[in-house]
Amino acid sequence: MTLISQRSNSNLAQSYAELDSKLRYVGPASSQEVAEIAAERRWNNGLFNRFGTGPVYETIVEEMDDALQHEATAAEMKRRGAGVDYIVQKLVDRGLLAFRRSDHGNLR
Repeated sequence: MTLISQRSNSNLAQSYAELDSKLRYVGPASSQEVAEIAAERRWNNGLFNRFGTGPVYETIVEEMDDALQHEATAAEMKRRGAGVDYIVQKLVDRGLLAFRRSDHGNLR
């Protein structure tokens, strides 16, 4: 190894060390934020597990807005499973999803 490459490696290592000391993982600020993230993940996974990638899931994704996401997360934080129920009910109320009685409450 030449003197120049030793200096380059040394400078590079020093640069990485300086950069690493400046970068820090910024995670959730509070336990409340952690709970909200977990609730959002639950209803999101619940939607996918319940509706898969079919037309109902596509409709839900297309109609999802920030307000609906926040309201679903709040519902999910109160009771597991309530986030999915909230989203479905809101979209039924908007006339975007419908139930058929013959399907025992399954969405069409």
